[in-house]
Amino acid sequence: MLARKVFSMPVALAVVAAACAAGSSTIAYAQSAVPTSTLLSVKSSGALVNRVPKQTSVQLVAQVQSSTAPLTTGQVRFCDASAPRCTDLHLLGVAQLTPSGTATLSIVPGPGSRAYRAEFLGVVKQFQPSVSSNEMLTVNGKFPTKTTLVATGSPGNYTLTATVVGTGSAAALTGNVFFTDLTTSQPQPTQLGVSSLGSSTPGLSLIVAPNSVNLPANYTVGDFNDDGIPDLAGVGLNNSVGVVLGDGTGGFPVRAVNFPVGYSVNTFAVGDFNGDGFQDIAATSYTDAKLIILLGEGDGTFQTAVAYPGVAYTNTIAVGDFNRDGIADLATTSNGVSAVSLFIGQGDGTFRRKVAPLASAAISLVVADVNGDSIQDLAAAEDNSIEVLLGSAGATFTSAGLTAVANATQMIGGDFNADGKVDLAVASQVNYAVSVLLGNGNGSFTAAASIPFDGATQPNALALTDLNQDGLEDIAVATSSTYEGIGYQTVLFGTGQGTFTSTILPLAKPYAGGQYYASILSADMNGDGNPDLLVGPGVLLDKPTQTAQAVLTGVSVTGPGTHSVQAASSPAAPYNPSTSSTAQLQGQ
Repeated sequence: MLARKVFSMPVALAVVAAACAAGSSTIAYAQSAVPTSTLLSVKSSGALVNRVPKQTSVQLVAQVQSSTAPLTTGQVRFCDASAPRCTDLHLLGVAQLTPSGTATLSIVPGPGSRAYRAEFLGVVKQFQPSVSSNEMLTVNGKFPTKTTLVATGSPGNYTLTATVVGTGSAAALTGNVFFTDLTTSQPQPTQLGVSSLGSSTPGLSLIVAPNSVNLPANYTVGDFNDDGIPDLAGVGLNNSVGVVLGDGTGGFPVRAVNFPVGYSVNTFAVGDFNGDGFQDIAATSYTDAKLIILLGEGDGTFQTAVAYPGVAYTNTIAVGDFNRDGIADLATTSNGVSAVSLFIGQGDGTFRRKVAPLASAAISLVVADVNGDSIQDLAAAEDNSIEVLLGSAGATFTSAGLTAVANATQMIGGDFNADGKVDLAVASQVNYAVSVLLGNGNGSFTAAASIPFDGATQPNALALTDLNQDGLEDIAVATSSTYEGIGYQTVLFGTGQGTFTSTILPLAKPYAGGQYYASILSADMNGDGNPDLLVGPGVLLDKPTQTAQAVLTGVSVTGPGTHSVQAASSPAAPYNPSTSSTAQLQGQ
């Protein structure tokens, strides 16, 4: 059974943890704000667990307690506790506290040892943030290997080379390979020798998932039936939002269910807008100036859509908590409108609208704490610049100025030089490039790198990921291309210093030439612990590989005729053993 330890933190430290960023925090919590403590439990099927088989749905359950009673309002962030900061790739998800006094996140973790932490973000002037102790989980299961054997040399002096390839994990291959003469089987096969695996070489491939589907132009990922497996929501038929439920292999075997909304929709976001613990969908109508809310029932179905007045020609939507009341809010931008539209959540699925002015109309929006004060800020990609709006706890914003970036198309946030400060990556279709801006921690940014694309490939959209599992943030790029019949996915592999190496990974299923891919997302779609990609042709499963060799020299086999020799690998966790086909050696 898991230990159930709880501790509260002093206000200053708690705010830093809640912000999950390096450096100090300056947000002012009233002295009257009540201290809290956070308890994290790891459960499966309602029972506390510290070990589960692979492909098991696990619930991370947080309880937040004040000095007098459990809290029922506020947000809890669930984190990969093995990382120093709960940001980007190490932020597993955010959940609302519900009337039951808990916040829950369902996940399907990959094999290996995991550490989790829950962080209550606090409610300004009411409740102080707090952080749980770490809870450990072991997920049983190993990854497959394939062993091949090559024999060179001559009778009496053969060299046996076994090559072992592990698939699905970035962990280095270690262990031994046993070489056996199967022909001399009496009383048992002859052991020719054993050799250790040498240095392990990493590799990577992307495989189109079985039962994958072609994706719509715009979509988002959520968990609409609360099973820990990512689902998909996007443009449906006849003025609807289409929802397909994931099957845990990266596929969507059941046809989309279309939920009527009364308007054509073009952008999507996921959050819990009524505090019932189930994920809801927010969508916008490009031509009808509407914000549309579908409240989830937790079983993959939704209540009747409700539409609110919005702004026409919306091009992006994002979720945040801009007034620090512990309730999810929304922000949108629109073509031709020099403002961010804010929809302040009331906690019951309804919203109150206000506006934050911009220097010019924006095409993309990032929600992040760019100045380290634990209050969410906004970065807006405008035509030839990035404008930063610094937030206050009252959901008001002040412009921190502009950073020049030509012809911005889409933007994401990350931490590309691992300094704990928010950085930005900006795609430019016109310039055929991705620009990287490194954050200075005060709301300003410095241009660091520009990654060019060739004149036949335009970068349209970006996704933060770590495909090679080296702990450094990568960027996957959705492109439009004039190439015909070539299957590839462009990935910018991060160095951890704000620079990137552009790599084109081949695909088993080609992209169709001349296609425009407007969206790309990253999520673990098959529960193996590796981040996958959702783009254009479907779900691309991330399959990291490790390759190592073991060599045995000076081998001779005793006895006349041809001998069948086999290599059996015995790698250390997290890999399974495997045996090669036989090689033929001449005896003496």
